[in-house]
Amino acid sequence: MKKVAEYDTAIYENRFVMGGAVEFLFVALVRALGFNVGHIGTSEKRGDFEVEGLKFSLKTNFTCKGEIRLINKLGRYVNVTWDEATIFIISGLGIIYADPDLLTTRILDKGDALVVSVENLKRFIEKQDGF
Repeated sequence: MKKVAEYDTAIYENRFVMGGAVEFLFVALVRALGFNVGHIGTSEKRGDFEVEGLKFSLKTNFTCKGEIRLINKLGRYVNVTWDEATIFIISGLGIIYADPDLLTTRILDKGDALVVSVENLKRFIEKQDGF
């Protein structure tokens, strides 16, 4: 039996494989629900898929701890902001929608990236109605 740790994206080789796999599975799910959805990652720098004309980013975390990189700021991208509607898929926590207006005070600038901690996402969803 495989352990979740074997697919941990902290292991560099797993990062793009797991991210891509989850992206394809999520797009298939949205398509199965009857929505017109397509991958846009090859033509968009910060979007992963588009549903009915709305663009989204998809971020995953398989350990339910640590931080999620929203935007890398390496090299010439020093003055960037996170402005994408984002679907977070977090093992043990679920599927979460958030955008910059919802998480403004929870985003951290680490110098080389804008990040949100999984702990901050947990606090965010605990404050939502119906959770």
